[in-house]
Amino acid sequence: PVSELFMGFYRTPQDALYLLVKGGNNGESHNHNDVGTFVIIRGDTMPVADTAGGKYEKEYFGEKRYTYFATRSGGHNYPIVDGVEQEGHGRCRCKRFEVTQGESADEVFMDLTGTLKADALTSFTRKIRAERSSGEVCVTDTFELARAASVRDRLIVPGLPEKAEGGLLLP
Repeated sequence: PVSELFMGFYRTPQDALYLLVKGGNNGESHNHNDVGTFVIIRGDTMPVADTAGGKYEKEYFGEKRYTYFATRSGGHNYPIVDGVEQEGHGRCRCKRFEVTQGESADEVFMDLTGTLKADALTSFTRKIRAERSSGEVCVTDTFELARAASVRDRLIVPGLPEKAEGGLLLP
């Protein structure tokens, strides 16, 4: 079984930057449905965040666990395809987790096919590249669809992102 976690540290001209990426599966202890998610920490801010824990009450640890925003994949940096989110069990897993560390950048590649049970989705991979000198992080999601489907990528950010050439500029 794949149960990987990658943490990269980069000293950029502006500040220190950390990239945390989770592979693994949704059958892990104290689980959130967060296979394939990531967090970015720059200095003392978290421009791409995690919702952290939910409200610790009886239902949070029972059958209603994945109705809480903090434990659902919809509450993490992960796409929703045709309204479908990840399920909370060990069969929801990262199929391949590869880390390539280089002089100028690190890359994490994940095959996340099967983590979303949307009928239209036949394949889903995610590549995250972090540049050492600039601290720039690029996330590339690749979807193969059997038919037209809605794809909503999600980023948990503390403020509103701005549109930039080729993507988004985060606060």
